[in-house]
Amino acid sequence: MRFAITFAAGVVLHHAVFARHREWDRHSATILSSACVLFAATVVAVAVVRNASWISSFACVGVATASFVSGVLSYMTVYRLLLHPLRSFPGPIAARITSLWIIKQNVPDLDLYVKMRSLHDRYGDFVRISRFGEHLDECVVDLV
Repeated sequence: MRFAITFAAGVVLHHAVFARHREWDRHSATILSSACVLFAATVVAVAVVRNASWISSFACVGVATASFVSGVLSYMTVYRLLLHPLRSFPGPIAARITSLWIIKQNVPDLDLYVKMRSLHDRYGDFVRISRFGEHLDECVVDLV
């Protein structure tokens, strides 16, 4: 039951904070370092309050943290696929979820322009290629 509460807390955090204020990518290092400090402080607090061993405190807080993070990531995926303002633009599903998709497409051969052409052939003039961006076909831009 307590892990369902931490999972729900992760969902609420994403809905209340991350989904409303979309520019969190620039602050990811600060968020991660703050989470690590909070994790360590929680392990110490659980060990002191419960008079438990460090290993059992670490395991308890670790499972709760994993449940919280899975709640954040699950809701993030659902939000980006079904609730995001750009959800109506066609494109690869992986591109809707993460910006790493575009890196994966470009790194092996450095021929992203060829892959973009095939995406436009498949999806049309507007293609969603990241969480927050679309790619316009050059023909459409020339007409405007």
